[in-house]
Amino acid sequence: MSTVNDAPAQLSVEQINAIVNAECDDIFAYLGMHPGEKKGSYVVRVFLPGASAVEILDAQTGEVVKSLECCHPDGFFAASMGKKRGSFAYKLKVSYATHDVVMDDPYRFSSLLDETDRYLFCEGTNEQAYDWLGSHIREHEGVEGTLFVVWAPSAQRVSVVGDFNSWD
Repeated sequence: MSTVNDAPAQLSVEQINAIVNAECDDIFAYLGMHPGEKKGSYVVRVFLPGASAVEILDAQTGEVVKSLECCHPDGFFAASMGKKRGSFAYKLKVSYATHDVVMDDPYRFSSLLDETDRYLFCEGTNEQAYDWLGSHIREHEGVEGTLFVVWAPSAQRVSVVGDFNSWD
């Protein structure tokens, strides 16, 4: 079994392994920026398979705020934000073997699915599910991207694969 360092992540070994093994049922509860153990502090967690290093950049200035620590060799990184208090807009500088990428963290945002739409969908009465199921280009908080939603109740894992994330 791979060595797991969960100290900066503030997650258990089991929770980190669930993320790495695609067995986590609420990824938004763990990845992105979340309140830390100390009052007013925050922790940032990312899962980026193949990354060798990850830094947090201030989205407005582009300055490096913090380097994340590798907590799991399969690409789980985390860090307590220390002196940087409060939630703030950030980007990730991700280093791979052949290149670096600056990107918005998709888990910086909460789920974009409306609670009412989810309720009506589960009830079987949402007649506009096509508005959010599938792939839809969106802008949220000034960040352009694609919202991808799939209904796959029996699936053990769903992945979006493309040249944009180097996942296979």
